[in-house]
Amino acid sequence: MIHHQLGYPIVEIFEGKVRLILPEVSLKSSIPPKTPVFYNPAMARSRDIGVLFIRVCEDLPGGGLSVCDALAGSGVRGLRYLIETSRVGHLVSNDISREAVKLISVNVNVNGVSDRVTIENRDANSLLADYASRGERFHIVDIDPFGSPANYIGNAIMAVRGRGILAATATDTAPLSGVYPKTCLRRYGAISIKTEFYHEVGLRILVGYIARIGLTYDLGVDNLLAYRELHYFRCYVRVEPGVRRAEKTLDNIGFITYCSTCMYRRSIPLVDAALRSSPSLTVCPLCSSNLNFIGPLWIGRLASPSLCRSMVEEIERTVVTDRDHITRLLSYLEYEASMPPTYYTLDRIASKLRVETPSFEKIRDIIIGEGYRFSRTHFDPKGFKTDMDPITLLELLRRHLE
Repeated sequence: MIHHQLGYPIVEIFEGKVRLILPEVSLKSSIPPKTPVFYNPAMARSRDIGVLFIRVCEDLPGGGLSVCDALAGSGVRGLRYLIETSRVGHLVSNDISREAVKLISVNVNVNGVSDRVTIENRDANSLLADYASRGERFHIVDIDPFGSPANYIGNAIMAVRGRGILAATATDTAPLSGVYPKTCLRRYGAISIKTEFYHEVGLRILVGYIARIGLTYDLGVDNLLAYRELHYFRCYVRVEPGVRRAEKTLDNIGFITYCSTCMYRRSIPLVDAALRSSPSLTVCPLCSSNLNFIGPLWIGRLASPSLCRSMVEEIERTVVTDRDHITRLLSYLEYEASMPPTYYTLDRIASKLRVETPSFEKIRDIIIGEGYRFSRTHFDPKGFKTDMDPITLLELLRRHLE
């Protein structure tokens, strides 16, 4: 059916509780096209998690929240926040594309929320800078681009109210994860190399970049939830004004030193790396090979355990795409949140020790038997985390597995 206002074939669906008019081609192509308006059904799960986050986040006021969906496309993300949570009072839904703005208007009207939505047709950076300059900052700014969010972070973080939330998506996972290190250095000002924990490197570089941009404006940044799914990274950070909070953020920014020969790794706060110069920063203590520096990146927690638990409990009261998958993801995030940065993989351990790939049960029993903690990780189905230091772990595994 060709829509009389839009001029192209459309379909009508529900995502969550939101009624959507969408280009027919968006649901027929394996890779959703950018024209006439971009809509990716595979990202519904990301939007489910966003709804859960807003419904339970204790850092936000109980109601009357202002939200800016700066790169709205079809408008679905912002509309889900508005309609599926009782906390959002007003939504600014923006896109630079005139076709997108037409579709957003249609979707706002069919959901009967035109009195609570301001539709803008502007460049996202211009919009965010304008609202910030007028003092009309938002409780939540959501940046969900096709590609890298790096170009938007400066204006986005300045458009967030004190103790508000900046949410960001990155689909340029290859540069962030070490496949294209020069691109990563150019976009994010960070060194990334290919490691067995490359997914975590990419996510931590993204969060670290946002935090470093915040520091330039004397803003503290605290990561509340960050994860990797499918083809993207996603994070939700709290923005806190003040020099003291900014200086506290410095404790969570640093480097990871990594030995590609023996898998030794260590995280070092940025301040320590800047003030100290010793062989321990450049030479592997296990095999004396040269260490690789990765970062700067976020070395703090990737999730709040209590937030993850609350989101799992809220799933039963929320319309989501895949309840079991989201529950499993949030449970993994809760367990691994208190673990040190980086994970190990069974395949890499087997390759380095030249043994058959061990089972998770065997690795877990070895680690727990020594009095340390063990958890699976959402980053890799063959990955695990532990609070055992790398030297002890590698020596212990060599003794038990060889």
